Amino acid sequence: MFWLLLACAPTEDTGTEVQDTGERYEYIPPDCDEHGVGFDGADPPSVGDTWTVWATCDGSALLGAAVIRVDPTDMAFQDNNELTWSKPGEVEIMAQSGQQRGYLTVTIQE
Repeated sequence: MFWLLLACAPTEDTGTEVQDTGERYEYIPPDCDEHGVGFDGADPPSVGDTWTVWATCDGSALLGAAVIRVDPTDMAFQDNNELTWSKPGEVEIMAQSGQQRGYLTVTIQE
């Protein structure tokens, strides 16, 4: 064991010093004028169709972790961000990424 401790000897100091410039940069996410829900699928949708949905900010897709909800919940089967429509009627989709949340109301046909 003594030999193992010798193998972990401290490394040589290169003399390079890090200076604090005092400048701080903070990422501030852009504000959205319009939040929404983007989708890829048949428009208008019918029972049995599958949509891939995502949150949008000013028409651009928001990347990252997302939360997708439908109301009423029995209108679609959900697998991550894919919705397969299960019955006809009106449904509201909510897509959220970070603090950005968009809504879309859709009428599902038979």
